[in-house]
Amino acid sequence: MTNTVLSLMDMLSKRRRLLTTDADRLRRSLHLLIGFLVGCLVAAAAVSKMGDWAWSFPVALAAVAVALAAPWTAGGNIRSLWGVQAMAADGLITMRSSHAPKDTMNRLEAEVKAKGMTVFARIDHAAGAAAVGLSLRPTDLLIFGNAKGGTPLMQSMQTIGIDLPLKALVWQDPSGNTWLSYNDPSWLAKRHRLGHEVEATVSAMTAALDAIAKTATASP
Repeated sequence: MTNTVLSLMDMLSKRRRLLTTDADRLRRSLHLLIGFLVGCLVAAAAVSKMGDWAWSFPVALAAVAVALAAPWTAGGNIRSLWGVQAMAADGLITMRSSHAPKDTMNRLEAEVKAKGMTVFARIDHAAGAAAVGLSLRPTDLLIFGNAKGGTPLMQSMQTIGIDLPLKALVWQDPSGNTWLSYNDPSWLAKRHRLGHEVEATVSAMTAALDAIAKTATASP
């Protein structure tokens, strides 16, 4: 069961954009599965040790309830439990890349420019870490966008300017896998409570980023 769920998560992360609701649903399903199994183990132990169902049954029910509630209150992420990467933060879309970090970033930058956007900065965090004597796996940030797409959003609510221009992060995990992460425009719109008048702009931006990310991470 666990392998099936993890395989599904990996397929989703590779093949398409993970929406916040998708990630939440997968995370909660895993939490419930873990909680249920732990609760059943505690319940079985309680029954075997106490013997008398009159006393052990309430204990068993309490164990199941606590085990099911724990994952929700603890707020743990899937990666720490299973050693796999999924969406670990609200609104963050993460895709696995078929290319090395540098190649992924080069492909990303080229695709951004091909879409008519401006690249404002390319920041190599690993190089910055090395400059002060620290080590860091490949972690590159691309800052990009255009005024035509971003200005209407700021006209609706200026605070979204803190999240503009757009950003995409290419990074390598401890296993050597390359990932591309970026903020979901739809989530940013909710975060800043943008008006309905910019829904079309947000949808277009979401579709554009999805296409760019898929092109940058896809196999040749």
